[in-house]
Amino acid sequence: MKKKESEEITWIFLLSYQRTGSSFIGSIFNDPDHVFYVYEPIDPLYAAMYGVQDGWTVPNDVFNNRNGTLRSTPEVEKRAVVWTMEQIFTCNMASLPPALLAHSFWYLFNPEMTHAQDYLACIRHQNVKFAGLHRNCQRFIQLRCGVRFGSKPVQQQYCLEILWGNKLDTSSEKYEPNSNKYRYSVSNETLPMDFERYFQCLIKIEPVLTKCAGKYLDEPCKGKKLRAIKTVRANMDASEILLKLHPNIRLVHLYRDPRGVVRSRLQIKWTRGLATRSSVTHEAQLYCSQVLSDIRKRIRLEKQGYSNSIKEIVYDNYVQDRLLNLLDLYNFFGHEPSTKVKRLYENTRIKENYKNIYGNEWIKDMKQEDIKNITSVCSEFYKETSFSWTD
Repeated sequence: MKKKESEEITWIFLLSYQRTGSSFIGSIFNDPDHVFYVYEPIDPLYAAMYGVQDGWTVPNDVFNNRNGTLRSTPEVEKRAVVWTMEQIFTCNMASLPPALLAHSFWYLFNPEMTHAQDYLACIRHQNVKFAGLHRNCQRFIQLRCGVRFGSKPVQQQYCLEILWGNKLDTSSEKYEPNSNKYRYSVSNETLPMDFERYFQCLIKIEPVLTKCAGKYLDEPCKGKKLRAIKTVRANMDASEILLKLHPNIRLVHLYRDPRGVVRSRLQIKWTRGLATRSSVTHEAQLYCSQVLSDIRKRIRLEKQGYSNSIKEIVYDNYVQDRLLNLLDLYNFFGHEPSTKVKRLYENTRIKENYKNIYGNEWIKDMKQEDIKNITSVCSEFYKETSFSWTD
């Protein structure tokens, strides 16, 4: 008997890591007739919080200190991630800070999130050029706040206090920024000229961004029972808060064999963080420490009663039978995949595009010594995961 499709709105959070196939798995959500999907909203968030340049919140820098140890996520970042995701899931994106709405990811990744195309068209019709919109404002504070997240920790903390906290008390339990955000009068203090120019630049474009977000992001979102977010820039800390606050959320925890991840990351320069040493063992240590920490937290949440809201996916297993696993995933959501999504998974062009990250491609061109070293460094990871890994 066919399972009855859920009448309730389901929030889907795809939590993953760079070079684990998350964009491919996330492609099942680019179905605008049935799903509202936002791709990587946390880079825009960090740009708004810390004043860094679009695209330069590298996941390795979010999760690791410069010495290679795991970075403890500050409470303000956890709250900000949760608040931002809630605004998306509740179709309230017009309330997001203008720096977030002006971020280049809406432009660069609009093929991944079709709804963004109408949002961008709306902005263009207001005689506003979207390309470089936030960067045009960010240039005023770039010297002070830096280009990439983590590059100027002391200065970026100062930028955070002004851009997100407005130098006001941030001890509130509310998961939201202060209400007087993005104004150039802060606690009756005189701001440095660079910040004043930044705020004035954002204020000029805010009405257009808010209007277009309300009509072309929020309204389409409200008509969808499935609302999905994919990111490689959040961890299980944010997931825990969301799971405890919202019973309708479904967490998909995606990871991949470290050997395939390390091979891919060392080939792609833009994945490298400030702690990266271009070493196989070092990159393996960074990845496995992060994923293992999340796995342990996830297992604890499952034992606390959230197992029905969490699904683990090992990419190496998923790609062996994509259609079967797609159906299983949608069953977890309480919905049926559309014909469009099913056809996408039968598309040979898609298969060819992702050939280099399919399953065990790493076996063909990795040195045996490198494979052995990764296996050794990630020994705890392999022991604590239930998947039967390829030798």
